[in-house]
Amino acid sequence: MSAFRRLVDPMGVFADPEIRRLASIEDSLAVINWRLAGADQDNLPKSTVELARVSLAKREAAKSAPVVKGTVVDVRAELARRQRGEAPVSVKPKTKKPPNPKAKAIRDELARRRAANE
Repeated sequence: MSAFRRLVDPMGVFADPEIRRLASIEDSLAVINWRLAGADQDNLPKSTVELARVSLAKREAAKSAPVVKGTVVDVRAELARRQRGEAPVSVKPKTKKPPNPKAKAIRDELARRRAANE
């Protein structure tokens, strides 16, 4: 199958008899494994072609979905900003937490020891 044909009809790959045969073998093996595992016969695994169709539909939906501001990161701008030494932009505002008294005691002790060594 040509690249142009795949571009025009991505699901046309499964119209190829060789691929169709391989997909049916994969589906048969999945059903056999399902039965050997003793799983419920009403919920057989989805076929390979169906899974490919679902994933293709999700990709197409993602392409046509509106871009929400804040979800797309300009990698070049982010890299340049970090190389300049700027801090990363916080997505969430920081909440003010009460100080930890144990951590404060440790910091005070370290400061006291540093002052004693100088």
